[in-house]
Formats: sequence, C-alpha cells, structure tokens
Amino acid sequence: KEKAYISWVGLRGAVPIILATYPYAYKLENSHMIFNVVFFMVLVSVLLQGVTIGFMAKRLGIIEE
Repeated sequence: KEKAYISWVGLRGAVPIILATYPYAYKLENSHMIFNVVFFMVLVSVLLQGVTIGFMAKRLGIIEE
C-alpha cells in the first residue's frame, strides 16, 4: 500500500519540462508549442495528483478517516 501511495504522490514534471526545453533551445519549428503542451500536461497532472492525495491515502488504508 505504501509503495502505491508513494508512486501516486512521487516527484513529477521536472524531467518532461527539461526535455521539452531541448527543441526550444535548438530553435526547432513549433518548439514553443511542444514546450507549452508539455508544461500544460505536467501542470494538469500535478494538480490532479495534489487534489487526490488525501482520497488516495484513505482508499489505500494508509490513514484512517
């Protein structure tokens, strides 16, 4: 249960955002769009996980109600 919870709330976002800067640094076509899409998806993912942390802890039985 603890491993599932840790995987749910683990660090997310830094690697995709850094990788999305490479096309931007090389000034490739549509690189700004790639970066924006990756940044938006990471933001949505982090917000979704942040909102559901308590729910997942209760569902996995890590904390009591």
